[in-house]
Parts: sequence; C-alpha cells; structure tokens
Amino acid sequence: DRSRQHLEIIVEEAVRLEKILNEVLQFSRPRIQHRARFDLVNLIRRTISVMESEIIERDIDVEVTLPESPVIIVADADQIQQVLRNLMTNALDSMTRESSHVDLTKDEPVGTLCVSLTVEDRGVVIAVEDTGVGIEDGETKQLFEPFYTTKNNGTGLGLAICSQIVNDHDGGISVANNQWGGASFFVTLPVNEEDSNNGANTGR
Repeated sequence: DRSRQHLEIIVEEAVRLEKILNEVLQFSRPRIQHRARFDLVNLIRRTISVMESEIIERDIDVEVTLPESPVIIVADADQIQQVLRNLMTNALDSMTRESSHVDLTKDEPVGTLCVSLTVEDRGVVIAVEDTGVGIEDGETKQLFEPFYTTKNNGTGLGLAICSQIVNDHDGGISVANNQWGGASFFVTLPVNEEDSNNGANTGR
C-alpha cells in the first residue's frame, strides 16, 4: 500500500544520506595510518570474497589474475582495502543491462570485472577493469576531484578518497579506457627495499 511505499522511500533515502555523510567524513577528517607488512594477494582475494554477494546479484563475471606467491607490502591494510572496494564498486556500477555490450537475449553475464596484480621494479600495480560504459573524453582528470560524479546518485567522493589514500601511501592512481569497452583503473604502490628482492615479489 501507499504507506509501505512511503516507508520504503524513507528508508532508502536514510541509507543514501548516511552513505553521503560517511563519505564526506572519510574525505574531510585526517587519516591515521596503521602501517604494517601484509600479503596484498590475500587482501585482494578477501576483498573480492566480501563483495561476492553483490557481484552475483548484479550477474557479473569475475576474472582474477594474481601471483601464486605472497606479495608483501608495508601499508595500512584497511585503507588499501577501502580503495579496492571503492574501485570494484565503481566498476560494478558502470556495468548495467542497459549499457551492456553483450547479447542479453542469451544467457550471458551483464559484464566482467577483472582484477589483477603485477609486481614491477620497486612497486606493485593493481588493475581493476570493467566492461562498462567507459570514460567520456576529458573526464579522466576530473574523476578524482572531490564531488565530481557521473552517477545520478553518486557523491563524487569515492574516487577522490581512493586518490587521497593512494597518494598518502606515496603511490599513484590513473584511469584509461579499454579498447574493448569499459575502463581500467591502475593503483601503483611502492614496495620497501627489504621486500623488493624477496622470492615472493620477484616470482621466483
């Protein structure tokens, strides 16, 4: 009935406003880092597992390419996980049935989320890629600015928070369109000298 519909709308708006408030607080307050050595491979797997129900609900395929051995970095694991979740959520939001490149008359997923980790000289690169709508020309630099959003219900702070966290870790973040459609976000993080030559990070 109408009362129930009104109640559902109130609840949805309350959740939306709470999300906005939380993101504003996360962006504006100083971040206290608790850096420690941890396995980035394990953190990525755990983050994907946490988001598994949402991925399944949206009918998205996931492709994961990770080193078989641990990749050790020194960072704030909770903050790096927040970056991963924000980027994966952003990727999922870009893949909808309306914008899908696949033939939806067939039993195919709406899109594909690709997450990979590569080890380079003195650093690691996390890639979060999607098959969504991609980035409009001229938007790549604006995407990481506070309150800039291309979503109807977005706050424009998710990617800004990612950029802030990555920069605080002396890393870098960038975005590019894929040739096959969709976008790729790349996060580069440094590796301490004590970990840069170990077997886990050189693939030995």
